[in-house]
Amino acid sequence: MSETPIQPQPDLLAAQNQPPATVSNLPFSEEMNDNVMRSLFFRDLFTPADCRRVLEAPTDPVISDQFYAMQRQLMPGFDQYMHAPPGRILSLSQENAWLHEHLHTVFRAVNDRHFRFKATRQLGAQLFSLEKGQHLDWHFDLGAGVFNTRKLSMMVFLTPVEEYEGGQYELMATPYGFMQRAQGVVAVAPAFSASRLAPVTRGRLDLLLSWFHGEEPIV
Repeated sequence: MSETPIQPQPDLLAAQNQPPATVSNLPFSEEMNDNVMRSLFFRDLFTPADCRRVLEAPTDPVISDQFYAMQRQLMPGFDQYMHAPPGRILSLSQENAWLHEHLHTVFRAVNDRHFRFKATRQLGAQLFSLEKGQHLDWHFDLGAGVFNTRKLSMMVFLTPVEEYEGGQYELMATPYGFMQRAQGVVAVAPAFSASRLAPVTRGRLDLLLSWFHGEEPIV
């Protein structure tokens, strides 16, 4: 297992970048960002050893219970779309410092290069698992309270694809989901995107979830 924070690949982050378009045939000229409604996928940001290290990372059961209660209270429809056990929030211990630093670095690099939201901080890291018959129905990663400042959602696939079936990550009205993802793949999408995880039909799918916040609601 690696003992130092892993680094995002600048060339990889640049590979999916689309240069902004400018509207020149209208009474105004505004820069447009075509990535705002996309989900972007990146490989090689987490090695198999890193994925195992994440799965072994210490969690905080007290904060996990508090977070679950907040989700049920502040996220509309949570009990209707959640068809899996509650996730486990990773502790803020020194043992997990490498991971929180890496998530923040990846979020900032992807946001600066692609989405350009007014977002400044990674908040929360959650281990989430789906076993046979479990799934996450269509939903948004937004809600009231602390959930209304989410700008980007991240999902890291921690399980080798040969160890499970189903569990496809799908995004509504986009061609960027609908397939299993290799171990270590990172998916980043706007928090206002409607998404789901299809039912797992064999094995177990482990995921790392995190969110990039701003100071104000979607801006």
